Amino acid sequence: MSSVSEFQTSSTYRALANALPLNLLIKAADGRRVFANDSYLKWRSVTWQELAGKHDEDLFPPEIARKYREDDQKVMQTGESLHSVESAKLSDGSIGWIERVKTAVHDHHGNLLGVQVLFWDVTAKVEKEKATQFEQSLLKTLLANIPDSIYFKDIDSRFIRVSRAMAMKFGRASVDEVHGRTDADIFTPEHAEGARLDELRVIETGEALVDRVERETWPDREDTWCMTTKMPLRSDTGEIIGTFGISRDITDLKRSEAALHEAVRMADAANRSKSEFLANMSHEIRTPMNALIGMADLLSQTKLDADQQDYVQIIQESSNGLLRLINDILDFSKIEARRLELESVPFSLSKTIESTLRSFSFKASEKGLELQCDISPELPDRLIGDPGRVRQVLTNLIGNAIKFTDHGGVRVRVEVLRREETDDRDLAATSNGRESPERNDMVELGLSVCDSGIGIPPAQQDAVLNPFTQADASTTRRFGGTGLGLSISRQLVELMGGELRLKSEVGVGTTFSFQLKMPVCPESMPSEDDDEEEDLGGPARQRLAPLHVLVAEDGVTNQHVIAGLLRSLGHKCSIASDGRETLTKWRSDSYDVVLMDMHMPVMDGLEATRAIRQEEWGTERHTPIVALTAAAMS
Repeated sequence: MSSVSEFQTSSTYRALANALPLNLLIKAADGRRVFANDSYLKWRSVTWQELAGKHDEDLFPPEIARKYREDDQKVMQTGESLHSVESAKLSDGSIGWIERVKTAVHDHHGNLLGVQVLFWDVTAKVEKEKATQFEQSLLKTLLANIPDSIYFKDIDSRFIRVSRAMAMKFGRASVDEVHGRTDADIFTPEHAEGARLDELRVIETGEALVDRVERETWPDREDTWCMTTKMPLRSDTGEIIGTFGISRDITDLKRSEAALHEAVRMADAANRSKSEFLANMSHEIRTPMNALIGMADLLSQTKLDADQQDYVQIIQESSNGLLRLINDILDFSKIEARRLELESVPFSLSKTIESTLRSFSFKASEKGLELQCDISPELPDRLIGDPGRVRQVLTNLIGNAIKFTDHGGVRVRVEVLRREETDDRDLAATSNGRESPERNDMVELGLSVCDSGIGIPPAQQDAVLNPFTQADASTTRRFGGTGLGLSISRQLVELMGGELRLKSEVGVGTTFSFQLKMPVCPESMPSEDDDEEEDLGGPARQRLAPLHVLVAEDGVTNQHVIAGLLRSLGHKCSIASDGRETLTKWRSDSYDVVLMDMHMPVMDGLEATRAIRQEEWGTERHTPIVALTAAAMS
């Protein structure tokens, strides 16, 4: 073209220009618009008649027009193209981005005619690039600041990018020192090979390894621990091109766990030592206690004046109180060590309650208190459970009620809350192991002990169920006790599947209540001895036909006590001081029963019992042997 006017008159040029998917504008050297293709006109939403001959100053604000003119001058002066990406108003009126190329236009003689401007919408591209840059910035910030180790590896397990924390963990000054390396350059061969096999598995299966706890072994330092997740690294097309992962150092946690395990082990050892100590101390304490109680009992049966009887009664009461204290401590220790097991035998709850109340009748009458018992007529005659532990709970609650009540009385109540039918025949197992063919019903009972005593302040009600705790120090000084009874009762009730509850008002009284769920004993099940609830003041002291008793006991004091009690009941006894002497005397005479101490020198009670049973084998002789022990945990 020899002049700018020919851009308008050349049909060939116009056809080519209009076929372009780009916006095309040609300006003369003086800035006049001399040609625009259809795309440009559509972009600007104008006709050629409206645009022809216009300058930039006619269409744009002064600062933009000035910039465009300066760009045009630069292109015409240098002859070099100008390539730029700029913010611009798009055809729909929104602000976006365009890519613009300006080139000088010459005729076929090389004379400058003007400037050609090509531009197109690159908003989507720019926004994508900006998003990518933002994501890269986020990743860079993350890798530079996160305390966890993050890495990316290629298909050959070479690090291509790592977090700053990981580089520091590897002992490298910068992340660049890690790039291109493998685990074999950092860890021991065993650990590096394990990591490589993990990554091969991830690449082959495409499945992540999540929250793996790994031990990291290093060639030049102590082992560390981490929790790691390893995942496949995919390209934009979804192809697996490597792996990436994140790991958190849990070395301190592992050390804490090890310390905790060691502490638990030491605590278990301490508990075992405590249990052994209590067992030994129980034997050492019970032995003189039994002697003291036994001798006081024998002394009470002799001719005494009134003062002497008072002295003996004080000895008996104090000794029994000390024995109860020992029993409480031992029970608490058994519960704490989870070594207390419940029985499951047929018993009468009503008889258990009545006999327990009888044991408190004298103490209640001394204080002028009324003991009452309300038992639901719906209560089954016999249940299956642990009568001894039920009695122990009731004894603690009734004893406390009487202790802290000066006026009024104490009421024990038993309600049947619910009765359920069940086909669970396992509950019908008798105490001797046989099964009953009958179905067992389950009964849910509500038991309560209510008094009109001093009451417990609200702020102290939670504390009284804790071990070694009473309402306040003045309570201990005034009423005595260790504060173990209620704690033991609470734990026994929980072992039996219930919960001990407390309701109290100062000056009005206190109610302790709990619920128990027990099987009803089938009628066909043989019962325990109905006299088991009787106190030792009854049938236990009934005269029996004189017996010849062999007493195996190494303690001289206990020998005197046992011999004295047996002789006071009309029985004949022989004494042996160890297991071997027991065996010798048993061989030389006939005995109705042997009372065998378990702890004796030379030969203990268990060994002596085995020897007797072995010699009796195949003969008609069978001597009953009753074990004697003061040990708590035996």
